Amino acid sequence: MKKITVTCTSATKSFNIAGIQAANIVIADDSMRRAVDKYAFSTGAFGLNIMGLVATRAAYTYGDKWMDELITYLEGNVGLVKRRLEGTKLKVTDIEGTYLMWIDASAMGLDDPSKFFLDKVHIRFSEGTFFSKKAGQFIRMNIACPRSVVNEALDRMLSLPEIHK
Repeated sequence: MKKITVTCTSATKSFNIAGIQAANIVIADDSMRRAVDKYAFSTGAFGLNIMGLVATRAAYTYGDKWMDELITYLEGNVGLVKRRLEGTKLKVTDIEGTYLMWIDASAMGLDDPSKFFLDKVHIRFSEGTFFSKKAGQFIRMNIACPRSVVNEALDRMLSLPEIHK
């Protein structure tokens, strides 16, 4: 397995430091590593700037408490969305280790749920079809934001008679 395994990680999403443009690539197989290095060099996507190195090291060394608090906060946002949308035509799917919630709007019978919410209440959700042709009735909601922002989005959604059973 190690001959074909390439593991890519980064602190950027988890610690909200995406601007540092830093990632880690672990490749056990020498020939695979050379091939990846060659491609990375040819595209200019190689090397690490000093700010990226310092920020990554700080996140991994001192970020435990912050991460624990973030996870607790995000779990609160997940619970909030589930509670507030319970009993509506919108079915919230279980979240799987991310801050993006998939919401099934198929009970609303819309051609394009994301366009509906954008047009009606000015909320831009990610379209499910961006991720899969089978997800046309889904929207993806980012809950990695202040609870007041999540509540504002939910207030707008719940103001629509079309989502109520």
